[in-house]
Amino acid sequence: MASLLDFLPLFRETALTIRGRIDADANAGVDPTSDDYIDTTEGGFYWDLTQVVVLEVERLMDMLATEVPAAAFPQYAWGDYLDDHGETIGVARKNAAKASGEATFTGTDDTIIPVGTRVGNPQTAPDEDPVEFVTMVGAIISGGVVTVGIEADAPGSRFNVAIGTITELLNAPAGVTSVTNTAATSGGTDVEPDDVYRDRILLELSSPQGAGNAADYERWALVYAGIGFCTVEPLWDGPGTVRLMITDPANVPVSGSVTSGLKTQLDPASATSQLDGAVTLPEATITVDSTAGFRAATGPSPQKIFVGDQPVTYEGSTATTFTDCTGGTGVIADNTAVTQSGEGLGLAPIGANVWVATPSVLTITVDADVRYDTGYSDGSVVGTVNVAPEIEAAITSYIKKLGPGGDVIHTKVVAAIVDVQGVEDVSLATVLLDGAASNISVDGDRVPTAGTITLT
Repeated sequence: MASLLDFLPLFRETALTIRGRIDADANAGVDPTSDDYIDTTEGGFYWDLTQVVVLEVERLMDMLATEVPAAAFPQYAWGDYLDDHGETIGVARKNAAKASGEATFTGTDDTIIPVGTRVGNPQTAPDEDPVEFVTMVGAIISGGVVTVGIEADAPGSRFNVAIGTITELLNAPAGVTSVTNTAATSGGTDVEPDDVYRDRILLELSSPQGAGNAADYERWALVYAGIGFCTVEPLWDGPGTVRLMITDPANVPVSGSVTSGLKTQLDPASATSQLDGAVTLPEATITVDSTAGFRAATGPSPQKIFVGDQPVTYEGSTATTFTDCTGGTGVIADNTAVTQSGEGLGLAPIGANVWVATPSVLTITVDADVRYDTGYSDGSVVGTVNVAPEIEAAITSYIKKLGPGGDVIHTKVVAAIVDVQGVEDVSLATVLLDGAASNISVDGDRVPTAGTITLT
C-alpha cells in the first residue's frame, strides 16, 4: 500500500506565497506613484495588520492539502473519519470488553458471598489504579472454600491478570479470610485501535463476498468481541467442515466463552445430549442420554456430531447410541455435551459444521549477532545509544502479527533487525531462531510468540 506521504500534500502553500498574492491584490491596478498605493514593506502597519491573516490561511491550506484528502481514504483515515468509512459498509469499531474469570474465597463455613462482592489486586504503582472485580453470583463457603465467577468493574485489557494476583478483599463480609484466582482472567479488551479497525475495513472492501467462503468466515470472526486474529481451515475434517483458530487482539489464546460464543453465532447446535459414561475416542459405539433430535444416518451419507470439542462421524443410531463411529481422540468424561449442528441456524451456510478453537502458544527464542553504526550499541559500550530495546521490540512486533499457524520467516526477522536505526548490518547466518538460521514452521494448532531475545 502506498504511503500517505507519496501523494500528500496535494499542494503546498507557504506564508511567503500567500503573502505575495495578498500584497499583489492589495495594490492591483494602483499606480505605484499614487498616494493610494499601500506600503507592503515587512514591519509596516499594513504588513503587521495582515500577517495574522497570512498565517491562519497557511494553516488552513495545510489542512486542506493533507488532512482533508487523508480523511477521504480508509487507508489513511483516523478516529471519527475512520468510523464513518466503516459505517458506510456496515463494519463497526469494536468496543472495549470486560475481563472475567473466577475467584476462590476461603473462610468460615456458611459465610455468604453476596453478588457484587469486590476483590482486586494490590496497587503496584502510585500512578496506576489497581484492577477490581465483582462477583456475578452469590455463593456460600463450604468446606472452607468456594469459587465464584467474577467480572471486571470496567472494560480494558489491563484487567487480564495472571494467576494468583487477585488477593485483595475490598468489601467482603465477616467470615472471609482470603481470596485468590487459580486461573488467569481473560476477555478484557480495549477499544479497537485505528490500525486494527482499518485492516478490517480494507478486508471487507477487498475480499470477495460469498455465501460462506473463507473470507466470510474471517470477517465474521474478526467482528466478534475479543478476537483479533483468525485462521480459517476449510475441509478441516472432510467435506462440510470448517475450523477457525482464533486469538485475541494481543495474539494470545482466548477464553472458552469466546470460542463457544463465536461457535454459537456461526453454527449453533440443532440437537444436544450428554454422554452416558466416559469414552475413549475413537470409539465405535457412543452411548448418550438420548439421540432424539439428531439426524439419522441413512444410505451412504454418515452424519457428524461433536463430542465435547471432538468431531465424530456416525453411520447409525438407536434411541441412546451412535453406532459405527469414527474420529476424535482422547478420553472424554461422563456427562460431556454431545451436539449436532450444520443446519444453517447461524451465519454459516447449511451443511457447514464449524468448529472454533484457540491455539496453544509456541515460544520462539532469537539469537542475533548485530553490527552497530558508530555511536550505537546493545548497551554494553559506554557513551553509545542503546538500541537493544528497539531491536527486541521490532522482532516481537513482527512475530506478534503472525496469526495461528503463521510461519516465522527467518529473513523477515533479519529485516526487522536491520530496519532499526543504529544497526549497520547483521549476517543471515548469525540470526538464529530456536538455534537454527532457518524458518520456523508453525502448525495450525499453535500461535508463535517471541521468547528470549539475545543480542551479541
